[in-house]
This record gives sequence, structure tokens and C-alpha cells, in this order.
Amino acid sequence: MTPPSPHLFTTFHHPRCDRHESSCDITTSFWMIQSLLSHTSQNVISQLMWWFHLPTSSSSASIAASFISCVSRVNFSMALYIATSHVLAIFALQVLPSCRWQTLVFTGMLFYTGVLGVTAGAHRLWAHKSYKAHGLVRVVLMLWQSTSLQGSIFDWSRWHRLHHKFAETDLDPHNIHRGLFYAHMGWLVMRPTSRMVAAVAAVPCDDLLQDWVVAMQHRFHWVLNPIMCFAMPVAVSSFLWREDWTTALLVAGFLRQVLVMHATCVANSVTHIVGSKPYNAVLSARDSLWVALVSLGEGYQNWHHQFPQDYAAAEDECPWQFNATKAFIDGCAMAGLAGHRQRALHLWGQKKYVLRSRLLDELRPFRTCNPSSTSSTSSHVGTRLSSETMKN
Repeated sequence: MTPPSPHLFTTFHHPRCDRHESSCDITTSFWMIQSLLSHTSQNVISQLMWWFHLPTSSSSASIAASFISCVSRVNFSMALYIATSHVLAIFALQVLPSCRWQTLVFTGMLFYTGVLGVTAGAHRLWAHKSYKAHGLVRVVLMLWQSTSLQGSIFDWSRWHRLHHKFAETDLDPHNIHRGLFYAHMGWLVMRPTSRMVAAVAAVPCDDLLQDWVVAMQHRFHWVLNPIMCFAMPVAVSSFLWREDWTTALLVAGFLRQVLVMHATCVANSVTHIVGSKPYNAVLSARDSLWVALVSLGEGYQNWHHQFPQDYAAAEDECPWQFNATKAFIDGCAMAGLAGHRQRALHLWGQKKYVLRSRLLDELRPFRTCNPSSTSSTSSHVGTRLSSETMKN
């Protein structure tokens, strides 16, 4: 679906208004305002239709029915919270200069651990089972994930498994084809369709509830998550260094939680428009260093969707690949608190070997006709290998 024009405002000119005159009469002014509002509303509606993947070429009745159906799926309580939290996060920016330095440091630590709770915990440990962790690490990651206020680990993991199983289809909970905004955070305020509910119910998740840490949090997350996200930062800041409780709530609570949400959601949205596709060009997911910097290593989505069982979620063979989540897991492994770290480098090596063999077979007739062109053929193989890799 072609996105609407980003230009929401256009210059209007009424025949009764001479461009050389300094003013127009009241009637012309009202006409211009009405035209501007009409044009703006049409673009906004068009943008919303693109976000929610509504038909633009159908009849007005069909569009209206689809829009009503879409609105009926809106989770207004979630939409209200997200809107309110963003407003309070903006207020938090105004009180930042009056914060104690301990509050700022504590907020930064909570941001880092909150993102790790999602990336190293809910994502790589539980959703993909890409490594195993000691009970102490699992408890810590569970508490860190609770500070992100992103639901229970069980729900997070099973919806993520559905995302990988039906990536970029109507059963994908944050399908990028519904638009950048929808993939980033629009899906959070939309109730899943009946087909999604049926599909996620069929996703094998018995292994998750077999972990007592996940089962306990899933049972009590409705009270544990708000305590860890808001009450704990306020209590620590107020009692340890006498921070004003409203300042602590705004900065260490709402501002930090909003930043964690966006830091983890960019992997669902921005990596589909920014970055490269070195491992599978068919996928829309890309590898982006900038997203990796924000999300602590979750920016290499092209590799991750090709090899989701890899605990590194990246090839990690380049020194510029920032991956703080992998570093945390490796640190736990060095301390004897993590193990069975799965890697997909051998699968990638096998795929490159098959592609190289296929290309050499294709070029064999040319080498037979011109044996002296070995070096040029080798160079050509390298070029073709890179090209074929992008296509597979």
C-alpha cells in the first residue's frame, strides 16, 4: 500500500484573493481555513488508513465498515495509558534540571537493566530458548523485565513466537506491512483479531510455564510489574537520597519506562526501513547498528530472522557489531551462571558453501573454455556469491 504524501499542508489560493493584495475579505479567509482543514483531515485520515491497512480503493461504505471494525478493536485503556505516560514523560523532561545526580544515575541503570530484562530475558532466554541460565539469573531477569511494564514473560514470549512463525503476514502481531507506526507501537493499542488469538493459542508454550519463575510472574504480574516499574524507583530515590517523590515518579518512573518501550520497539519497526540485508534479501528485516546501539544489540534483525535460535542474535564476527545483550550473557557464562549458548555460524557457513559450490558449477564451462581466467573467475565467484547470498 502506497503511503500518503508527507505534506499535510498545501498552499491554497482563492480566485477572489489577489496575491499582490495585503489581505483578503472575511469570506475568502474562511474559505482558506475551511480548505486547509479539509485537506489536512483528508491526509490524516489517509495516514490512519495506511497505518491500519484499510482499503483505499474500495467504496466509501467498505472503507467505513473497515474503519469501524478497526476502531472496535482499539484497546482504549491501553491507548489512554500510553498517551498519559508520554505526556508525563514530557513533564519529566522539565524537572530533569532539578533532579539529584543520584536519581539520574539510578534512572540510567534502570533503563539499562530494563532493556536487558526484555532482550536477554523475555526475548533470547525464554522466547527462543537460545541459552540456559541459572535460577538466580532467571529471577533477576524476571524482575528487570517487570520494570519495563511489558506484560508477563509468558505473554511476551508466546506472542513473539507467533511473530516469528507468521512474520510479515496478517497473523504477525506487529506486521510491518501495516505501516511503521503500527509495527512500532500501534499494535500495542489494538486488540488481536480472532485469527491471531486462535493462532497464538496453537503456538507451543508449555515449556514456558514449566519454569517456576515464568509461572510465578505470569500469575502475579498485574501487581508485580507496577510495583517494580513505579513504586520501587520512587521508594529507592526517596529513602536513599531524599529525592522528591513526584520527581522520582516522573523521571525514574514514567520517563524511563517510555524510553525502555521505544528502545525495545525499534527492533520491530525501524529495522525494516534502515540497514542492510546481508543474509536474506527476501526478508524486510535489516541489520542496523544504530538500532543495536539503542536496543543493546537487537538491531541485527536480518540475521535474527534467518537464525532465530542464535543467542547472539547477530553474526558477531565484525568488531563494529555492538551487542551489549550478548556481552551480558557471556559474562554470566564466565561466572558459571549461563550455558548451552546456541550459535548458528555453522549453518551460515554451510549455506555459504552450498552457494559457492552452485556458483562454481555455473562457471565451470567458462573456466574450461578459458583456463587462464582463474583469478578473474575467482573474483567473479566472490561477486556472485555476495549477490546470491542476498537473494537466499
